[in-house]
Amino acid sequence: MSDQSYKVVGGRVITSRLSQKQSWTGAVTALVICIGLFIFLTSLGFKYVRGVREAVPSDGSNVTYEEAYAKFYNHPKWEFAKSGDQKIVRFSGECRYQDTDVQVVLDFWIEGDRFYLNDGTINGEPADSTTLSYMVSEPFKTYKK
Repeated sequence: MSDQSYKVVGGRVITSRLSQKQSWTGAVTALVICIGLFIFLTSLGFKYVRGVREAVPSDGSNVTYEEAYAKFYNHPKWEFAKSGDQKIVRFSGECRYQDTDVQVVLDFWIEGDRFYLNDGTINGEPADSTTLSYMVSEPFKTYKK
């Protein structure tokens, strides 16, 4: 990107340098726009993440997903993702399963004001529905103990 401007006067090309202030103003403006866009997009995802974290299961428990998962999983992490038009809240954490330390990833798909578990992995490998059901529900069972 050139910091020079050009002007034709009487058939002659006259160049002039942009002032330091003009260069900085443009850079700062671009930075502010990028930060604003990042905050806006992040806040959209945060709404969905918060919705899942603060939800309680339909079994009548008063324990939120965040409370149960924070107690059951080590290093719990919640994040927002998209796959095409599909909104996803991804949970990851570590726990002990069948006498082995495992890394768990659970993908909750958002449908309107509801969510459901769509997919998950154990140590990077796809998990079967029985294992996924355990990983979703066991934190609530152990929380009550």
